[in-house]
Amino acid sequence: MSEYQVPRLLWEVFEAKLLAQARIFIKDAAKILEVDEKALQRRILPSGDKLKVYLHDTQSHSLQCQVLVPSGSVLRYCRSPVAIGHTVCPYHRTNPQQMNTLGLQEVELLMCADGQQFWLKKDKTVIDSLGNRVGVFDPETEVLKKFVVQGV
Repeated sequence: MSEYQVPRLLWEVFEAKLLAQARIFIKDAAKILEVDEKALQRRILPSGDKLKVYLHDTQSHSLQCQVLVPSGSVLRYCRSPVAIGHTVCPYHRTNPQQMNTLGLQEVELLMCADGQQFWLKKDKTVIDSLGNRVGVFDPETEVLKKFVVQGV
């Protein structure tokens, strides 16, 4: 796990603000649940001196939903944020879907310098989101040869 240095003053301000917001939340929750605010606060807020703080790389694939969803005629990862210890987002956890993958292909996203998105099949052919073959990709030279179809 990575280690980050944070200025003490910045951390103390953050911690104080977080604690103040937690107390407001607990007060509102106690009112809704009709329980004693102080008892709820003792149960929720940490009583020890030590807190564990986890900082995660936001680009990590381990924190993105791993459910394959249809996008045109191809499948792609959902990539919505997930809770620690889960591999799927809250939507896919609460809405499990049986998807028909008949006719869909396993592909890899290929981004072009001009911002266009294509998908690379295992046989190195390149398709668009509709499944149309638009070119071939040479992984050694990293060159995409796009087909140009001219009208008759």
